[in-house]
Amino acid sequence: HRATPARIASNFLARSRPLGPHTAITEADVRAAYSPHATLPDGEELLADGVVLLLRLACLLVASGQATVEIELLLASICQRLSLRGAVVQVGHREVRAQFGGGEPVFYASCGMDFKLSRMSDVQMLARRVALAK
Repeated sequence: HRATPARIASNFLARSRPLGPHTAITEADVRAAYSPHATLPDGEELLADGVVLLLRLACLLVASGQATVEIELLLASICQRLSLRGAVVQVGHREVRAQFGGGEPVFYASCGMDFKLSRMSDVQMLARRVALAK
């Protein structure tokens, strides 16, 4: 893939959008917290990619109104699949707190409700597929 101006602009816009509905934290905020060369323990993916995916799913699941206990169990499975060892993810009724690798940074994302049933089922299906991937 060539880096065309349109592709660069699209990538910039995607990273500058909030991770979820009524959430101030963006993908760019998360990526800025990690060095560009920080990798997951298995070395296959960038740590920031896994953290962005997990936080995005968490924010969308909270916004859709899914039970917090279910979200935490699902996110724990996703952390295992993505080799995010040492991850601590706590989900409240309106916020997500997460720390990866036992050190800094700690992410706090306040989330607002956003009941869109079609999006809710899509997000739940995606989260389950990531958690159960073989």
